[in-house]
Formats: sequence, C-alpha cells, structure tokens
Amino acid sequence: MCYPAVCWNQHAGYQYLKEHDAAFCVSDTKEIFPQLQILCDNPELIQLYARKAYNCGIQNHSRGKIQKQIRKMFDSIIGNLQNLDIKQ
Repeated sequence: MCYPAVCWNQHAGYQYLKEHDAAFCVSDTKEIFPQLQILCDNPELIQLYARKAYNCGIQNHSRGKIQKQIRKMFDSIIGNLQNLDIKQ
C-alpha cells in the first residue's frame, strides 16, 4: 500500500520520506489534486512507490540495522570516554 504524505514541508517525517523518495509528498493543499491526478494518470506509480516505501523500511528500520547503529554509537561514546585525559 502506498499513502501520500500531506503535511508541513519542515516536518521531519515529510523530509525523511522526501529525502528517501519513499512517498508522494505534498506540503500545500493546492498540490493535493494535481498529485492525485498524476497518480490516476500513472497508476504504475502506486506500485513503484509502494516498493520504494517497503525497501526504505527494510533498509533503514530493520531491527538488526538499528541495533548495529546503537552499538556503534555506544562504542564511539565509550571510546571517547576512554580517550579523555582526566587528571585529578
């Protein structure tokens, strides 16, 4: 399933979806009808963006990937703490 993102263009979710080209993004109510017309005229875009959204979810939101990112952050923090030159 593919849903359009209709919201303020400074919203983090809008920006994320736009950056990853994972949804139809509309930030102005005047853009809703033209965007829907594009979808009606090109129904294959619905399947294309459904696939893009799915792939974005798999690439960026899988448990393993998130755990790996968190582990990397913790390792970096621990490494930085160990490298601090703390003299008492």
